[in-house]
Amino acid sequence: MTAPDAKTVAKQLGNIKLPSDRLQAEIKRLNKKNIVTLKQVEVLHEWLEGKRQAKQSCRVVGESRTG
Repeated sequence: MTAPDAKTVAKQLGNIKLPSDRLQAEIKRLNKKNIVTLKQVEVLHEWLEGKRQAKQSCRVVGESRTG
């Protein structure tokens, strides 16, 4: 699309309303990376990494839908 075509399309669409400040703040909050590290998960990952580096096979078994 060329610049004149884009301007024509933009005029046809009109101005797009931006979300309210409150909604923009909520969108920004939801886009943040929320990572909660648990000690048990850290220990498991360290164990798995040790197995990987030693080229040993292993299996992690747990309840259905736990991870």
